[in-house]
Amino acid sequence: MKKTKNGTWFKFGLIAIVLVGLAIEITLHALGAVDFPIYDIDDKIGYVPKADQQGSFLNKHDWVLNNRALGTVHQWPADSLNKKNVMLIGDSIVWGGNPLKQKDKLGDQLEKRLGSNFAVWPASAGGWSIANEIEMIKRNLDIYQQSSSVIWFINSGDFSPLAESAGSLIHPNGTVICATCFYVQKYMLPKLGIQIGMENPPIDTSADFDPKILKSFSDIVSLRLKNNKRIVFVIYPNTDELLKHDWLGYEKLVEQMNSICGTKNIECIDLSKDQKWNASFYRDGIHPSVEGNKVLSEIISQKFKS
Repeated sequence: MKKTKNGTWFKFGLIAIVLVGLAIEITLHALGAVDFPIYDIDDKIGYVPKADQQGSFLNKHDWVLNNRALGTVHQWPADSLNKKNVMLIGDSIVWGGNPLKQKDKLGDQLEKRLGSNFAVWPASAGGWSIANEIEMIKRNLDIYQQSSSVIWFINSGDFSPLAESAGSLIHPNGTVICATCFYVQKYMLPKLGIQIGMENPPIDTSADFDPKILKSFSDIVSLRLKNNKRIVFVIYPNTDELLKHDWLGYEKLVEQMNSICGTKNIECIDLSKDQKWNASFYRDGIHPSVEGNKVLSEIISQKFKS
């Protein structure tokens, strides 16, 4: 009789665990906890957001990727006609990530600031180096060449080798079926000392300038210059660099960029020297806040009025 009672309690306990698990799983999906972009993974680009996606993380942070995997509702080329097209290139600064609504991301803010005659085409992903960005340009060479202006964000450490995928928890290549499994692995395991990865990993500001990346960068810039097309580089510091607590990496970057800045059709914005930019516009050690994106768009838009 005792064994039967114990067996009954075991069954009830097992059923309760299953029901609680199902409730958690249904709740996570209902809350939009796994409603985030998925990626294509390959050797040439490392990782890139899949085209033709949209969603709303936690049902409040909406996001969209168009037919070219660019972070805009506009479709290329249909929505480029009769517009002054601007290609916006970068890493997590441009990407924005899950914390931001689409309207608060840099691309949308810049387009709003520039006005209805412009269309902004953001090409980005968190953690990309210039090597990833160059491959993205090659896959969208028509946009790169046909845009009247290219705005390219550059950070210290960007001239390093190709950034590769950090795995399915950071760059999922398919829809997440088990949300509970995903969050246990991503957030509970790190508390046990098992760190899988980060969506916007810290930038290695001490990285050297890879000669191959420098050559590829020079070649892709030359494509624009051959057709007398404009490029604006935004040299972007993290908070430590801005406050000159850790200046060496940024100083090296500015020195490298000064070799091309100021030449025909190439302009540079060194944010460390812009009076409108300060440490209050970061949401963490490097990424701009919503207000920061508004100020960045204002700073950049001045180049179109000068």
